[in-house]
Amino acid sequence: MKSLAIIFLIVFILFYSQITSAHQSIRCPTNKVCICYTNSEDIELALNAISKAYNFFADIGYSETFFLEIVFQRKVVVEGRYGDVIRVIGKLGKDNRIYLTSRDEPWLSEHSAFGLGMSKEFYESLIIHEVAHFITEKITGRKIECSRSEYIAYVVQISQMQPQMRQAILDQSFMSAFKTYQIDFDIMLIDPAIFAVKSYLHFRENKGKFLKKILSSATF
Repeated sequence: MKSLAIIFLIVFILFYSQITSAHQSIRCPTNKVCICYTNSEDIELALNAISKAYNFFADIGYSETFFLEIVFQRKVVVEGRYGDVIRVIGKLGKDNRIYLTSRDEPWLSEHSAFGLGMSKEFYESLIIHEVAHFITEKITGRKIECSRSEYIAYVVQISQMQPQMRQAILDQSFMSAFKTYQIDFDIMLIDPAIFAVKSYLHFRENKGKFLKKILSSATF
């Protein structure tokens, strides 16, 4: 795999103990990455994840990099479909920043996916997932339909996992690939792990043609 020149990006790191409204005005105009963190381990995980996500897109012909802000904090929430507040591991915010629960937050130990615990390697893959959402929006220039966005993010996440972890997920799944018409957001809501694995298998069988079509189409 051709390595992307993410290693040449100058990283502007900000230490903080609690995100406040003052941080919302921070800009790093001469740098491509800005990371706010509560735990120094988060820095290494974030940089590795950013590099791996960009490498995936570079391998399919999209080598441009974009200014990216990642904010690690103790609690990340999203609004549910019915106005309820749901705590999540990470999200791409409306302000185009990525918000992530810091890895040393005890709440994380209660959560897992694909039958895996919250190891350092798996947590890194979750960051890759969110960075993939960010890069997808930058490439397409807009928010795309949710099932398509999640399809890309899960494909990138699983593709960039360590081979042993990826194979362990596939070995225990006993699933077949999506047919293209089956890729639906409701399935993702019912069981994200099933959606993720079937998306990756579809990508592999489809040789990436569907994913490239999403990225290149202005109306998809």
